[in-house]
Amino acid sequence: EPPEVAPVTLSTPPLAKEVIQNVIAESVADLLRHDPGVRLGSDPEHVHQARVATRRLRSHLRTFQPLLDPDWVGGLRDELGWIAAELGAVRDLEVMLERLQKQTSSLPPSDARPVKSLTDSLSAEVE
Repeated sequence: EPPEVAPVTLSTPPLAKEVIQNVIAESVADLLRHDPGVRLGSDPEHVHQARVATRRLRSHLRTFQPLLDPDWVGGLRDELGWIAAELGAVRDLEVMLERLQKQTSSLPPSDARPVKSLTDSLSAEVE
């Protein structure tokens, strides 16, 4: 299903209110689109794209802050900062795991075994 938050149709010429609604709605829709994949852990790309959407939304809120309710923006940016930090920790772990797995294939067997143990442990943590 499409996200509950959808971009608005812009008038010609667009009003500032419409532009702000549109960019915020697009970022929220992107975040919501990747939320199931983040929760299910089916594809690391969902974590990456959710993190991008969160950072973009925070940027839009900072850009348009003078035109928005300061209490709403402040609280929302704080919550988005927390989400971004959580997604960042998961994403960093995924990237590290991917790099270790690629490097393991070039190691001699005596060195590959401990690295394999580490990558197995990290894989379990990512899941």
